[in-house]
Order: sequence, then C-alpha cells, then structure tokens
Amino acid sequence: MILGAATKLAHAGSSFEEQKQKLDAIRDFANDICDKVPIKGEGKNVELNGEGKAQVNGLLSKLAHIGGGVSAKSQETEYQNVLQKDLAEQLNNARNCKREIFEALKVSFGLDRPSEDKPPSPSSWQVIAGGTFAKENSGWDIGNRAYKDIRKCDVKVVDGIYRWDAEFGKASEEYVISPYGSAVDFKIAVGVKFKYTSNPILAGIVFGASGNEQYRSELYSFVITSNRTFTLRKYDSSKRSTTALIKDAPLPGNFEPSEWNTMSVVVDQQMISCYINSKLLGQYRDIEFQGGNVGLTVGAYDKGGAAVIDFNNFEFSRKLQ
Repeated sequence: MILGAATKLAHAGSSFEEQKQKLDAIRDFANDICDKVPIKGEGKNVELNGEGKAQVNGLLSKLAHIGGGVSAKSQETEYQNVLQKDLAEQLNNARNCKREIFEALKVSFGLDRPSEDKPPSPSSWQVIAGGTFAKENSGWDIGNRAYKDIRKCDVKVVDGIYRWDAEFGKASEEYVISPYGSAVDFKIAVGVKFKYTSNPILAGIVFGASGNEQYRSELYSFVITSNRTFTLRKYDSSKRSTTALIKDAPLPGNFEPSEWNTMSVVVDQQMISCYINSKLLGQYRDIEFQGGNVGLTVGAYDKGGAAVIDFNNFEFSRKLQ
C-alpha cells in the first residue's frame, strides 16, 4: 500500500498557482527526505525518526500556509500519525525513492487531478498551422545542422514526420524555429516519439524566442526526456544564464518515451501551462514574458549521446489581440 491509509485531501478551490506551489513543496520534500532516509527499526516495525517526523510536519505546515483546503485535516494528530507510518513503509521499500514518494504524496493530497486537465482551445483563437509536416515548401528547416559538439544532426521529413537523427558529443542542444511567426498568447501542440536513444535525451517545444538565430536575447523551452522527466526553462542573454522555472519533475507513470506523446504549451496573459497527453503538468507565471517565435528542440545531457526523435502533427493557434 502506498500511502493508502491516509485520507485524500481535496484541493477544490485551489488556484493553479496554489497547486503549483504545493507540487513544488512536495517535490522538494521528496528530494530532501530521500537523500538521507530518516527511518528506524526493521521489517514491519519501521517508523520515521525524529528528523523525519519534523520534515513531515514541516511539509504539512507549508501546504496549510499555501491554502486550498489542506489546513484543517493536516493538523489532526491521527492523520499525521498515519501519514508518518505510510511514509516510513514507503521509504523502506522504494526503489526509486524521489519519484515514488512524489507520486504517492501527490495522490494523497489530491493533487493528481488538476481542476483543468485539457489544454484550452478557445474558439476566438486563430489557427495558424495544424497537421503533418510537408516534405517540400513547408518552411521548416531540413538538412544537416551539425556544428561544434553536435556531431550529427540530420533533419528531414519522412511520411509527414519531422525526424531528427542526431549525435551529441556532450551536453548540447539544437532548435529549429517554425515558419509561422511570433505570438504573445498562443497554444502549441506536437506529437513526440523517442524512436531511439543511447543516453538520456531531451526533446520539446521552444517559444518566446527573440533576437536572431546567432544571438537569442530570450528563449523559453518546455522539454521532456527519455528518462521520464520534464523541465520548463528560460534563457536570458542579459544574465548569460538559463533558469529552470520547473526543474526535472517526473512525468506521469503511464508516459512511455518510445510511443507517441502529445506535448502542449499554452501561454495566456503571461501564464505558461505545460501539458503531456492533455494532462496538466505545471504552470508558471512570468510577468516578463513578451512573446516571440516558436519552434522545436532536441538535445542531450552531460554525457551526450545519439538519438532519433520524431515530431508529428504540429498545431499552432494564436490569440487575436
């Protein structure tokens, strides 16, 4: 049983921002408690030690402070004791501690059911593009895009699929900007399949791209990885840095990299919402977001690696101003 005895706490009335804050708090808790597992005892008699109990109480207090319907129940001693017992058992048996604790607590606190799951498709938004990729005259870049640490990057259209056959010498990334212009408020959706990977590889959507290809002043990206995580990032040339707005968060348990998955990004009034297969993953409001061009990206982590990534059914809608 994974936290099965703990009563699920409804998050009805929670705003998207509150829900994101709660998920971030649970993710931080899972990372901290799994680094040094705070349990004592053996077998069926395991329990949290004093440090572990303090961490649980700290999480409950933080969630109560955020609001949205967890405060009253979380203060009950019976609930806290059951939660501590279930956590101790889970920590003792977890093979992938951080992921399993995060997923279990997310369910326990009722945060596995976002109040708005599917990406919105307002009828007032203008559809700019939709469908498969055309082999000729589509405006999408094709050909060899290898340079520096990207040893190989052959981009082509095969039967309506935008295929990237790439080899990365070390951590590096390549992106292609779409031919459809810029947007401030918009929705992008695209099918992604990790057809082959030799090491952890990322693929996804870029947006808010300003400047030119040689010098981007800003660039946002929502990427998923072959090892089942997602990240929302922002590059700012003025700071010469990339900031993870949502970092290495786990994808849903039924996500399978080698199958088709639909990624979506919706930006509306500076709220960035990320989806996988119509499931809301997370949101971030960036008051500095000014819009820009959109596109696709493929890359590798620190060890590099080879990959064949397929994209399909690119959809782009822009909000009428």
